[in-house]
Amino acid sequence: MYRLPAKLFAVFLSLTATRSFAGACESGAPTGVDPPVVSHLRAYPWTFNAPTRMALSLDSRLFVTDPERQRIVTRDTAGRITDNRLLGGKPISIAVDSQDRIYIGDGDLGRVRVYSRNWEFLYDLGIGAGEFQLPGAIAVEPG
Repeated sequence: MYRLPAKLFAVFLSLTATRSFAGACESGAPTGVDPPVVSHLRAYPWTFNAPTRMALSLDSRLFVTDPERQRIVTRDTAGRITDNRLLGGKPISIAVDSQDRIYIGDGDLGRVRVYSRNWEFLYDLGIGAGEFQLPGAIAVEPG
């Protein structure tokens, strides 16, 4: 059993919450951007079997895929678990776009499903099951 360390969660939130952080990491002249501040978050109980991917929504909800448990776990900005969604299949990848649509790559069925913020099924990308061999990484345009 694997537990996502609270410190890792805090670092991930801090790094992703600062949109201009990537520019601050480049070598060369100073950019004037302050690096993010990392704070320790309290650990909330959840046991992951094999977390594979994380995505952050614009409102800072953190989504973590756990394909061995067939689940997506959602945490709020304080680290509390706000949802524990059983989707079936093997959710091996995830992305969230600016309209809060959630994209889930299913490793068992070879598809990418799209859900609303409230987990209502919207559509499959492509023709559905079998469209993708192993959708292990998804990226969406932020705007």
